[in-house]
Amino acid sequence: MEGHAKVVGLNEPENAPTLHAALTAGEPADVAVSGVAADSLGARRSGDIGFSVAVRAGVVSVMVSDADIVTARSLLWNDYRVAVEHGAAAAYAALTSGAYEPRPGPGSASRWFSAERARTRPLSRKGSRDRSKGKA
Repeated sequence: MEGHAKVVGLNEPENAPTLHAALTAGEPADVAVSGVAADSLGARRSGDIGFSVAVRAGVVSVMVSDADIVTARSLLWNDYRVAVEHGAAAAYAALTSGAYEPRPGPGSASRWFSAERARTRPLSRKGSRDRSKGKA
């Protein structure tokens, strides 16, 4: 995908900002790690190879809060019956919280995301539809 698509480091919890800290420092840097996704996304330091690829590819780091991750995880279960751990919900949290807005265009996730929104309902951070009462 290098050179053909924009790569966004969505899996950056604010309490485990490994890539963000490395990009800011210009080299891998040690970070303190905590939060709901620490078990899967809580690397204390970026590796040299991964960091150099991220820099070469122009990767952008988008961070999300623990609250956004928890909300996204709940939305995935309530709306789609998809059970995920917190780390897997981090990318969805970036989309549902508004921390990242994909740009329309070829090769963009925005086409899928927009189609999925239209197919189901507008996404909301405040909750999800009530399936037990058949409301959308």
